[in-house]
Amino acid sequence: MLLDFGFTQTFSRHFAYIFGGAQFLHREGLPPSSVMPLNPSLLAATIVGARRLYLALAVIAALVLATAGTAYIITIAGRSGLERDQVLSGWGIFCLSACLSIYFQWQSALLSGADRVSQTYKIGIVSRMVQLISSLAALALAPSIVTLAAAYAASIVSSYLYSHYSTRDLIPSNAASVARHSQQSPSDILNILWHGSSRLGLVFIGSFLITRSNTFSISYFLGLSVSAQYAVTMQIFNIAQALATTAFAINYPKMSGARLAGNMVRLRELFLKSLSFSWIVYALLAAAAIAAGPYMIYLLGSKTSLPGREVMILLASVLFLEMNHSLCANAIVTSNRVPFVRAALISGIAIAAAAVSIGLVGGTLLGFIAAQGLIQLTYNNWKWPLVVMRDFKIARAPTEWITRGF
Repeated sequence: MLLDFGFTQTFSRHFAYIFGGAQFLHREGLPPSSVMPLNPSLLAATIVGARRLYLALAVIAALVLATAGTAYIITIAGRSGLERDQVLSGWGIFCLSACLSIYFQWQSALLSGADRVSQTYKIGIVSRMVQLISSLAALALAPSIVTLAAAYAASIVSSYLYSHYSTRDLIPSNAASVARHSQQSPSDILNILWHGSSRLGLVFIGSFLITRSNTFSISYFLGLSVSAQYAVTMQIFNIAQALATTAFAINYPKMSGARLAGNMVRLRELFLKSLSFSWIVYALLAAAAIAAGPYMIYLLGSKTSLPGREVMILLASVLFLEMNHSLCANAIVTSNRVPFVRAALISGIAIAAAAVSIGLVGGTLLGFIAAQGLIQLTYNNWKWPLVVMRDFKIARAPTEWITRGF
């Protein structure tokens, strides 16, 4: 996520502008609304730029994994008594596969921008199935680190092949040649997109601090037992969030297109539909997890229990508000503006500092969660929904958010 630094979301949004008829891309703000057909030279130049960028990211990842990563793996292998040659062989296959996965990420951005988000989900499902089947076969026939790494490589190859098949009708023939006719070169486009991507990258750093600070501090101050309870609960609610935000992800390219066309009625409709879906699905899944989660853990015979019900209710509420303002922030970004960089960084630093402070004074798990929620309530939880309500001209009554969404 940090290495991507916001490029995938930025490319996806600008691809949506291009498929919506944009003839030029801008550093900030929307391109002029246009009823002209797709500009193939601009599309080709953006694809060439995306390929160059993700190739550079893959090379950077390869250098980091080959140096610091390899040193770390050698150290772990030595301490664990594992066969060094086998570990390094498996690590090499994994590194190559991971770097290829980074490079092929431009295909995902292109599919999302072309309003084929459902296709990206299908590609993800096929990739995971290939990895699962390959891993099971490897464990049954020749269990080793190398064969498991090869199973991961097989999933990356299958993902590339499926993505290549899915994007074949979107990429102009001889894209590099067509790109030369664009008034904005691939280098120009990368410079334009860097402005938005760099700001989103800083937001991702803030989000990382917001979501991970408690995990590290709880592990350090409260011990592995409490940390395991927190981690399992977070996994459950993260799954609920992922399922709840599916509609928003699928409709996001449509929102970008509606924003470009200046169709605020359509934009408002898509946003409210997606948001109300997220609210309802998350509420149902979170309630089910709180009510039945401890019993399911018991039936599964897990040695890790879930925290008390009051802790789960508080965490579910904090994460609900986090999801809500994050979706509103993403809706704001459809205008090609990122006004929440400073807020994300300040909040992330404040939550990290609060987590350490609570740990030093002997705080409880409830205290760590409450601190995160209170810090977010002071600004982010209300600020970005309010900006969306004003921008999209939505009435403040929550009933309108739900009824119009339905």
